Amino acid sequence: MALPQLHAAVFGKKLEPKTPTLVLLGGFPDDHGMWSNQVSDFKETHHIVSIATPHFDDDRTGSKSPLPSSHERGYTADETAKMIVECIRRALPNDRSFDLITHDWGAYWGYLISPLLPGRIRKMVAIDVGASVDDTQPQGALWSVPYQLAYAIIFSIGVRFSPNLAQALMLLFDLVTGPLSPLLGPLGWTFRLSHMPRPIGEVKWWMAWVYYQMWFEYILAGKEPPKPLFPSDIPVLYMYGKKKRASFHTESFLAKIEDTDGCRYVGMDCNHWIMHEKPDEVNKEMKHFLCSERE
Repeated sequence: MALPQLHAAVFGKKLEPKTPTLVLLGGFPDDHGMWSNQVSDFKETHHIVSIATPHFDDDRTGSKSPLPSSHERGYTADETAKMIVECIRRALPNDRSFDLITHDWGAYWGYLISPLLPGRIRKMVAIDVGASVDDTQPQGALWSVPYQLAYAIIFSIGVRFSPNLAQALMLLFDLVTGPLSPLLGPLGWTFRLSHMPRPIGEVKWWMAWVYYQMWFEYILAGKEPPKPLFPSDIPVLYMYGKKKRASFHTESFLAKIEDTDGCRYVGMDCNHWIMHEKPDEVNKEMKHFLCSERE
């Protein structure tokens, strides 16, 4: 079955042979606007290509899903990686190398696509989701299970029963995990892992297909999802927020970063969307890391 083509938003300088290029890859529920602080800081020096997770940049109103009938339950990890790779190939010449900037699920996709684009990714910045280097689990991993399953169930309700009900539940859940979470004590903090900068009304139930796929098509189905392996041939800058109940990386991943030439990690006193909470610090770290070889 044919896969849909992803749309790439383009910013910054015109693409010329010597223009440094950034590819931005967002996660849940990031749209292109999630990178506004980075685009404004790099647009005078870089050609920028922004790619959202499939259907996360859809601005339609209402509760009708944009997922095609052939993929009404979302896309496998391999299918998603293939769509992202094809989007990059359409946006950039085949001989163009680029720096890959990723966040959340975008980091997961980034680790998966790196072997599919040999020699093209010059450096990678991964934000708040680490790669797999062994079988250990991230600290506080169980805290992430309730909200992920909640999103997966909401998506299932939308596909199987009622899109309107699913959207209402998505709105309620995002209120509980956002502005209302301090009022719910331990229950609220069980779900509240971060501060979502995207307006709640723009977060649609169908965006939860990533969690449905991970839980119902992989984990609960007894299948192992593709591991996001550490790209040992690409320098990696890993940045993460330290004010979360659950980490999305392991200590062994940080040790791997520390022991690998050209790689480093930075923890910041913030939550999950560090590029919004600490934009100046994030951009400074990125510039130092990305431009070090050009000095």
